[in-house]
Amino acid sequence: MIDAKIIRQLRTLDWDFPESIQGTSANIHWYPGTFPVQLPFSLIQALSSRDKLIFDPFGGIGFSATEALRIGRRAWIVENNPIAFLTSYATCGLILLSSIDRSLTDYTLNYLNDAVMMNRDISHSHTLFSTRKMINIDRILSRLMSPSPKLVCNSFFIKSSNWNELSHWYGDFTLSAIKKLWNYVNNSVDSYFLRIISFVMLSDSLKVCSSQTRSWGHIADNCLPKTFIEKNLFSFLFRWVSKTSKMLFNANIDTIAQLDNTDRRFWATYHDWTSGAILSNIPPTKANLLLTSPPYGGAIDYIKAQRLSLYLLGYDQHDINSLSSKEIGARCKRFSSNSRSDWALDLSRSIEIQLNYLSDTSIIVIILPHKDSGRDVGNNLLIDTLLNCGWSVTFRTDRSIRKLRTRQSWSSIKKETIYVFTKE
Repeated sequence: MIDAKIIRQLRTLDWDFPESIQGTSANIHWYPGTFPVQLPFSLIQALSSRDKLIFDPFGGIGFSATEALRIGRRAWIVENNPIAFLTSYATCGLILLSSIDRSLTDYTLNYLNDAVMMNRDISHSHTLFSTRKMINIDRILSRLMSPSPKLVCNSFFIKSSNWNELSHWYGDFTLSAIKKLWNYVNNSVDSYFLRIISFVMLSDSLKVCSSQTRSWGHIADNCLPKTFIEKNLFSFLFRWVSKTSKMLFNANIDTIAQLDNTDRRFWATYHDWTSGAILSNIPPTKANLLLTSPPYGGAIDYIKAQRLSLYLLGYDQHDINSLSSKEIGARCKRFSSNSRSDWALDLSRSIEIQLNYLSDTSIIVIILPHKDSGRDVGNNLLIDTLLNCGWSVTFRTDRSIRKLRTRQSWSSIKKETIYVFTKE
């Protein structure tokens, strides 16, 4: 059970978070429908203690994981969107490097900035950064993270980029710059973690550099631009490095003692909960806190919204459609008469599996769409599943979703509900 003092603390919080909390992390890649970073920070701080394992089975771009690592917890995410997985991995890697020695992240981002500068200006006399030092960073992260940077690269960077599909979204000058930098990363960068960070940086810039200027929803729906608009890719890349450096500088990151830096702190599992496959890369201990916001039925196409980045990884239309068909609650499924009931069943079956990685003293926090959104079937089935498994609702509160978060005028979800469950 949760201490009564903590429950009172939860009840006094303004869950709409009208103001930012100093020292928290921030996203390094755009992503639709992310919750504010203050939400996982407040819940993790209140409901767990240092070194405990935080589990987010629908990890997204990793806000739960990054905040857990930032304040000295361990983290495990499960995700089946390649772009979200790579973003989570990259962000958590940067947080962990900063927790050991901030000069390691400074060195990584300076290396990256110089690579961008060198590719922008062929006459630029770039700084001779040490490849050996970057490879040492790979070794450090291989001890702290599972899988290792090498294994992540060997799992995701295996196909040739789909330049034919990308040519429909960019002007010739912009596409040439994308090709130049990505070829440099693949052919000249020896550090596996630097390759991952480079991809995330470039991936984050693909939407804003495309000639489709309306919204990510138009990219998800494969609405090609009518005219090509040339963009300065390198200006966006420099901005990304600056923004990421500033985020890490301002974040209050707990220090990992030198004697503990061989302890694993982060696990990432690429997995589809509906597949029936056996989960891999599981932490050796049970999670103390499950904190997640599952996909909201019919609200967002997380996979298709990242189609430009998936093309860069070598995916084609068939690959993207196949991946999207496995996405729980994908917006593209909303025209099916069974879409909401299928979404509800997927959530219920997923949580039944996820309970296997918790102990009787664990806490579950799930953020669900408010009952007014018309998604009661999913909420009710998931809650009933937990109740039938011996869990009870210890705390419940509603919060408003700011328009900035949804970023789509068609979204009908204006509020969501936070549920905290404990074992009876």
